[in-house]
Amino acid sequence: MFMLKFVHQIRLEHNNLLLNVAKIGGSVGVKGAVRLSLTTDSPSTRLVKGAVFEVEGSKKSLEVANIRRQGMSYIACFEGVDTRNLADELRGSVLQVDVDLSENGNDEFYYVALVGLEVREIATNSVIGSVKSVVNYPAQDLLEVALSGSNKKNSVLIPFVKQIVCTVNLQEKYLEVDLPDGLLDEAY
Repeated sequence: MFMLKFVHQIRLEHNNLLLNVAKIGGSVGVKGAVRLSLTTDSPSTRLVKGAVFEVEGSKKSLEVANIRRQGMSYIACFEGVDTRNLADELRGSVLQVDVDLSENGNDEFYYVALVGLEVREIATNSVIGSVKSVVNYPAQDLLEVALSGSNKKNSVLIPFVKQIVCTVNLQEKYLEVDLPDGLLDEAY
């Protein structure tokens, strides 16, 4: 089974993703601590002492001096932010980290890494289109594939399961599918 990671991202270039990790909320106390609203896929590994984040839309970076969980949120202190006034200036800032898409496990993919991949059908050895989006359903994820060529239909939903999606090659930007008979007839 494939594992997909949905994340709030800003940009994708080369093989890296600038990933939104958290949004800074209000200050907590008088020593510069702030409440974080998380958007990360992995808080226990991303929100650690010493982690450095870029601040969206600026050249500023923040290093975590201390972090703790409080209920459903996290409280963070950053190096150089030691007063309530400095913490209040950060309110609304989005913390980002650069992620290498190739660092996932063999069967783990970020949604955004799949969008735009060329889709090749193994049976006919032809390109049928490209991934337009990833749709999350309870039973499985589906790839919405924008069909190319003379097909009169616009797109088709292909289950993102190993029985159908045989190969995902992020470096060469394609995936190979072994489609069940009639699947392309159901395109919409």
